[in-house]
Amino acid sequence: MSHWYIRGPDGPTRYIQLTKDGKPRQWIDRERAIADGACEGVTSILRRLGDPNGLIQWAVDIAIDAGIWAAGSSVAKEDVRDLAVQYYHEVADSASEQGKQIHDAIESAIQGGPEPADELMRTARKEVMQWLARNLPDAAPWKSEHCVIYEGPLYSSNIYYGGTVDLVSSRALVDWKTVGATRGKYRLPKATECAQVAAYRLASAAAGLCRPEAAVYNVYLARDTGKIVRVIRWSENALEIGLRMLRIAYDSQLYEDAIEQEIKANENKP
Repeated sequence: MSHWYIRGPDGPTRYIQLTKDGKPRQWIDRERAIADGACEGVTSILRRLGDPNGLIQWAVDIAIDAGIWAAGSSVAKEDVRDLAVQYYHEVADSASEQGKQIHDAIESAIQGGPEPADELMRTARKEVMQWLARNLPDAAPWKSEHCVIYEGPLYSSNIYYGGTVDLVSSRALVDWKTVGATRGKYRLPKATECAQVAAYRLASAAAGLCRPEAAVYNVYLARDTGKIVRVIRWSENALEIGLRMLRIAYDSQLYEDAIEQEIKANENKP
């Protein structure tokens, strides 16, 4: 799913396209979005640099698990593929929903909402609030789940993108990541995650939400326990490199668009 953003009457917001039956489309029509004045989200832009979320290796691990399960079952060989695909989607959907629930529990805590009934969500809420109290006691007031858009210079030329910042104040910006354990280990932070929060800080600073030098963190919570398993505060050097990665990813789409226009211009020529 690709995320796009647009300026609305109350500020930046998620851009949505509807299907013929009035439901939100999972995949955005790029040409139509650009015509509407929308901009692509940071996470979608950064996917052009490779496999930012380790999804390929994750899919391989799931396929192996499905194969092992099928080998020991009475399922007919011709049905194994369909069952493996079903298993993959079930695992992927479950992980996505768990991550969303943890994010929602954290946002509720930031806004002073009631404790959730689920124990795992309560744990995530408690972990985050204690971490903020220990590490950023004077950073409030916070804005959570805040949409931002940046349109302006970045190195060689202008850039136009959007995103949703998990948590931002004048002094700090925090992005929550939920991670699962593979063979008992939680994955390391990714370079594209640094690029993502670097882009968020640039946009947030331009919007007056934070200082240009605000501290930037990724906080990783385990999907199976709700506990914080890793925290990284990105250095200014890393954030600078992250912005250069964003520039490369953004330009790669511009180059691709230019080539596609050339192809369309010549599609009916012999």
